[in-house]
Amino acid sequence: GEFSVSALTHERIDKYMRALLETAIPKKNRKAPENAHPLYNGDQERTYSASSVRKVYYTLKKITEAHALAHGYSLDSRMFSGHDIPGAWDGHKDRRLEGNEEERLLAAAAASKKNVAEWRRAITILLETGMRAQEFLKSTYDNLSLDGRTLFLPPEIVKKVGRRTKKGIARHVPLSLKALAAYKEHEATKKTGEKRIFWQWKDTSSFDKAFKRISTRAGCPDVMPH
Repeated sequence: GEFSVSALTHERIDKYMRALLETAIPKKNRKAPENAHPLYNGDQERTYSASSVRKVYYTLKKITEAHALAHGYSLDSRMFSGHDIPGAWDGHKDRRLEGNEEERLLAAAAASKKNVAEWRRAITILLETGMRAQEFLKSTYDNLSLDGRTLFLPPEIVKKVGRRTKKGIARHVPLSLKALAAYKEHEATKKTGEKRIFWQWKDTSSFDKAFKRISTRAGCPDVMPH
């Protein structure tokens, strides 16, 4: 905030991104360690991730270019070109289940305080289909074809691909026999007036937090729903 847009340069933006990758994230200090939840890890020393720095870069680029367009001035053509932009995922998407982790996850889910049967079906479907949590949670009965053994994912619930698209790419998810059986079993929980199939979880945030508790009990806390 101490200098104008005209002071931004290619070199300064590069230096800023490198600095962020080495900058410690401020601690929130919301709870004393003895009162914190067992899964709370806010006291760990962490720096900004590559994906976070990437988001900062593209946000800076977007607002700077928009401001220049709105106020009729030109930007240095080198400002946002030729940067070594950090990767989007940091390699965390390579994790796969190993050994007996599937059985451990199902056993940990069985020890949950609520949605025990629903968790078993959810884990089975996620493993069999490879859907993201958002796709899984926002799927509706209108798009489920048990006879055709497919689940249609409309573009509005699919992750966007590329910077110029406002919606994801719709697709049909083929259902294996295990996934099909899980969906058929889950029909017994169908709720009047609710289109979503797995309405037991409000959103991906509540789902992810609950899954984190399960994966931690299973001894594989770095396993994610997708």
